Amino acid sequence: MSEDFFSRIDKMLSSQEVDRKTEAAQADAAEKWATSAISKAREIAKHMQAELRNRGISSELSGSGTTITFVMKFRNGDRHSLYAGLDRPRKGIEYVGYYTEGGKDYSGTTGELYPESQWTESGYEQRLQKHVEDYISFAPRHGGTV
Repeated sequence: MSEDFFSRIDKMLSSQEVDRKTEAAQADAAEKWATSAISKAREIAKHMQAELRNRGISSELSGSGTTITFVMKFRNGDRHSLYAGLDRPRKGIEYVGYYTEGGKDYSGTTGELYPESQWTESGYEQRLQKHVEDYISFAPRHGGTV
């Protein structure tokens, strides 16, 4: 067997190991950033939740270190939810809306991804405000707010 062959194999294996370590480091950095970003989003959501409670509207907040879901229920039991969370493979935060209409579940997303360079607290706040406005708009056909 040729030494050149094994030399090429060694280079390929070494390159793959470097790529794997680079990918792991990037994933760790994205996780750390997303944890911080979602923590800031959680503070915005808690403030929104308190303001809505003052107006007689309840909401639920859930999630983990890298995710947050803001859930609002209608009087008929249907739900209107906004999820924000780290998409690990793509290393950015994505938004997804989850809805219940007549007991049937739906979800929707724009497919947009917000990496660290594009995600902002004000962007989350604007999405959350739109989410609440939509909830208020849809409330009459779902029996009202809860």
